[in-house]
Amino acid sequence: FFHHTTHNMDAKTLRVLLSPHLVLIILFLSLHHDHHGALASPVGDRPSTFRKGDQIPLYVNKITSLHTQIPFRYSDLPGICKLSSTNIDNIDQNMGQTLMGDHYELSPYNITGLHDFDCAVLNAAPNVVCAPDDLYSEDDLNAYTKYIKQEYQVHWMIDNLESAMLKTLTDRFNNPVQIYDSGFPLGFQAYHPDDEFSSTTGFADQLQENGDMNLNNHVRINLLYKINENDPTSFSITGFEIVPSSIKWDYEDWKEGMPGTCPDPVSKNGEYVPQTVNPTAAGGDRILWTYGVSWERTDIPTADRWDRYWQNTDWGVDWVGLLSSVMILGFLSGLVIMIALRTLSDLHRYNQKNISEDDIDETGWKLVHGDVTSVKR
Repeated sequence: FFHHTTHNMDAKTLRVLLSPHLVLIILFLSLHHDHHGALASPVGDRPSTFRKGDQIPLYVNKITSLHTQIPFRYSDLPGICKLSSTNIDNIDQNMGQTLMGDHYELSPYNITGLHDFDCAVLNAAPNVVCAPDDLYSEDDLNAYTKYIKQEYQVHWMIDNLESAMLKTLTDRFNNPVQIYDSGFPLGFQAYHPDDEFSSTTGFADQLQENGDMNLNNHVRINLLYKINENDPTSFSITGFEIVPSSIKWDYEDWKEGMPGTCPDPVSKNGEYVPQTVNPTAAGGDRILWTYGVSWERTDIPTADRWDRYWQNTDWGVDWVGLLSSVMILGFLSGLVIMIALRTLSDLHRYNQKNISEDDIDETGWKLVHGDVTSVKR
């Protein structure tokens, strides 16, 4: 069957299938697969050197979800705070980063080398544009609700280090191991007081129906650094940790106080009220974006600063990625089998005795012998 198929295959079709350009494109696409915002290998990664008081640029990238496989630019979130200037020096990206949906833009977060502070309001920073009058419409809140339901993760970058959340797991010897989980959640779905917890899963059975959508509008940026041995006045960043939280700030108190400092959180029964994005309030809701920065000195070598990222913490199954990998593997395997059958078919015909030249189906480069041995005119 295979011999008959390859023997009668159209020569032009076979040349297209065996085109080196097509094979290279298929191999390129198979090697550039993004698994839930997976990190690219930091080939040639060289940490920058900073000093106390230097400005540390933070670049925002994208939001990704394991449930949709569709990344979005972080700067395209409705009403998200970003720099007002259009003349911004962003990071140049290669083709692989573009195919994976990366889009690095300079953020308005003000981070100074080795300078700690507890809280600052991003809405009041100079040259920063957020929602008009910090008021987010019902459509904006609906968009955030959809992204939180789909468990979108936010990805930032400082000095070529991906933002991550620190997690502590145990190895097979029950020893604690600290690893990084790439990105941090845009928000989370809270439990309703009336939810009944399952004895087997530990989660509320009616979480999807009753849970409030809370937006992580406050982040704690924890930067790990190591003093350079050759120059004790300089340091390199060896870790970029994010601790997100949802806090409902007293907006009126903030407008009456200092614009750059954080107001008092709204509290109820002695507990902080989270920043919900449920589109129930008429006319929308006002949201303040805040952040704090802390520096922590460590002895992690700069050459090993990526080690915590390589641990696999994503236990979900990426069915789309798995199916695409199987399809690419099957196609490439079929291509190799077809080439091998074609070659064996040619060898079989050439080894036959008492065969005339008219019975040999020659195409492509095999026609050259007709030009070489032809009689000159």
